[in-house]
Amino acid sequence: MSGSIRNFFNDVGDELSDAVDDVATEIGDSADDVRDDVNGDNNATGGAGGAGGISGVGAPGTAGAAGTPGAAGTPGTAGGAGTPGAAGTPGAAGTPGA
Repeated sequence: MSGSIRNFFNDVGDELSDAVDDVATEIGDSADDVRDDVNGDNNATGGAGGAGGISGVGAPGTAGAAGTPGAAGTPGTAGGAGTPGAAGTPGAAGTPGA
């Protein structure tokens, strides 16, 4: 009886091991498919984007007009009072009488 129980559990273990291997293989295959799909989409999108970028380069724009002159400056502050003049030169001596 113990031999048949041992065989039963060995068989169950083998079946479970096979099932796990199958699931792992399916997951790996699915991941490969997704990666291939993404890489294919990215390559197609990248190529289209590159072509669009090249065709989107336009001619240089026209130079802008000259700017408007600035407003007049604010007038300066008025100057201070002038320095007083120097003292006058004394007059010459008078001519003697006749």
